Amino acid sequence: MFPSPFVVGGRKVLWSDVVLTLKAPRWEGCEPFIETNQSRIHGVEVTKRLDRRERAATEECAPDLTIVFSFCNPPGQSRSQFIIGSDPATCDIVCTSFEISNQHVKFGIEGEHIVMYDVSSRGSQLALGGREPQWTWPKPGIPYRCILPPNTNITLKISDGLMFQVDVPALKGKALQEFTKKRNVFHARCSDFGALNIHSQIPTKSATPSQSATRRRREHMYWFESKLGEGGFGAVYRIRRLQDWAVFAAKQVVEHGRASEALADRPSVIVAKRANLEAEMKTLQRLQHERIVKYVDWYEDQSDRWVLVMEHCPQGSLQDKIWREKILFTPSTTAEVLKQVAEGLLYLHGKGITHRDLKPGNILVRSWSPLSLALCDFGLAKQRRAFSGSAMYTTCGTPSHMAPEMWTRGAGYTKAIDIWALGVVGAELLGTKIPGLKTTKEDRYPDLMFQIAETMSDNNPGNRLVALVGRMLAWNPADQPTAAECIRDATTARVK
Repeated sequence: MFPSPFVVGGRKVLWSDVVLTLKAPRWEGCEPFIETNQSRIHGVEVTKRLDRRERAATEECAPDLTIVFSFCNPPGQSRSQFIIGSDPATCDIVCTSFEISNQHVKFGIEGEHIVMYDVSSRGSQLALGGREPQWTWPKPGIPYRCILPPNTNITLKISDGLMFQVDVPALKGKALQEFTKKRNVFHARCSDFGALNIHSQIPTKSATPSQSATRRRREHMYWFESKLGEGGFGAVYRIRRLQDWAVFAAKQVVEHGRASEALADRPSVIVAKRANLEAEMKTLQRLQHERIVKYVDWYEDQSDRWVLVMEHCPQGSLQDKIWREKILFTPSTTAEVLKQVAEGLLYLHGKGITHRDLKPGNILVRSWSPLSLALCDFGLAKQRRAFSGSAMYTTCGTPSHMAPEMWTRGAGYTKAIDIWALGVVGAELLGTKIPGLKTTKEDRYPDLMFQIAETMSDNNPGNRLVALVGRMLAWNPADQPTAAECIRDATTARVK
């Protein structure tokens, strides 16, 4: 059942038998390679029975060589890994005409995952999903381990002359059940299951990596699984760390913004976006608090394209809860949101950092029950000496959440603008609909929010939560509560 298109050793291979396939274009002088590895190459036995003219026609129609690793043709010596290298005595695919290690890469099965172990002395290049190649980084006696995602475009380059397209089948239903049974039987017969035996790695003449390759190598490698969202500044992805399959979020600059591609294409705009991402990375590296999204990693995906890796908050953002899920926030939940966000602001302000772009989209939800929030997007954050009170002057942020003083040219503003923005968030959670830019001029938002706060207070006398939001939206920053006072009053309002 479930036959695959592969014929190895004269017989068809079932999909439930296939562990993975490696495809490479035929190259000049590949005949010795085919002859040595014919027992694992698709279609070789069939073409050998054809005459020279028929064989040439077949090869012209099928210019690629496809190596099939399967349960029905297991690794030699009762091993649990398929091995590619230059040593005929220990490898399942032997590449003697290329400058690679005796044992270069191994492929094994861990649970439902197909895993690659780079045991070479020089490393390899792995590209996933059409993104730039990433260098593996094996160390003496320690393989570089990567989980290979199924149904993904994967390119593996193990030498200058040898590159494979790797395909891991995505099995479902009965095919997956059959695969699982065969995997268990296979592992039961393996003499080395549970231990990765690394034999001596004798370096070849080209085994020392180049300086540029060393610069691009890093400890962890990531697969971009799906896009979570995109804005004018950048895109955020759900990613997997290939070493342990852990889930994270990755942010990178988008060079073609949705709002205006012509503007986004300008080099000055792209440079500014990259500078903001770098500033966010440097800020996050210094922050460790429950209410701040956790920094994980930072690397260069390709020349001058940087990727910021952070914790993944599976519930999305507060904006998702308001707009997409259309959740009606109870007074108790609203008070808890204000309290937790204020806890994050208290930590930031204590370090002299002003967020400058606080809004529902930049408040992530780790969990909904119990509620756990984390502030994110620090690309516009600004640091001053803690408690210095020095003013900032750059107009930035989201217009609907910008405080009045940010619209007054030359007046300057302080960390109090974060409290105003939190007040706007509070008003939204209490049911206020913020008009879009099509119906409201940008600099009219402060007047609008001030009027909304007054109306809410008039309609809800004695309501502590409404009163707190009203004080956050006080026109004079000196009349607004501090982050610590917001925490205290939100806790009181929640208890009532």
